[in-house]
Amino acid sequence: MKHKLLFIICLFISIVLYCQPRDNELSTEDYKQIKFERVLFEDIKMTYGDIKQMEKLFGKTQVEIKGKEIGEEHREFKYENGLQINFNEFGYKNSKIEPYYIKSNSIIVKNIELKIGDSIEVFGDDIIFNKCNDGTLSIDFIHLNGDCCPIIIRFDQQTKKVTSIEYFVWT
Repeated sequence: MKHKLLFIICLFISIVLYCQPRDNELSTEDYKQIKFERVLFEDIKMTYGDIKQMEKLFGKTQVEIKGKEIGEEHREFKYENGLQINFNEFGYKNSKIEPYYIKSNSIIVKNIELKIGDSIEVFGDDIIFNKCNDGTLSIDFIHLNGDCCPIIIRFDQQTKKVTSIEYFVWT
């Protein structure tokens, strides 16, 4: 009887811990208002990696294009200020080229602007920290309850200053 009770208690604790939110969930409206380098994320997506449209948003840069010969085009835009935006076709039939990686110096999320070197304390106390595999903490934002495409804000654990801002599509 003791073993069954202990098992039920452990199971309950595991379920409660697993069901706790691990990311900061954004509503569709909040997600549509995200800006990288003061440019709407939605506007970046709508370029579909078109070089001329990206120039209108961020200025000229060198673009590396790979994989076109195998039908999986990949475009990498790297700017002098450190901004990097990678687009990929993901190999799906009739798919549009989409951003799958962004490394930025600044972001506006939930109407809060944050730059590399700023304190994460601008988010206040109502923020969920994600424990990374290396033991450090990050602040992850996701659209609704999806987990394929987080915005990850890494910060120095001692100073609470932002060290990187990235967006990933995990496939």
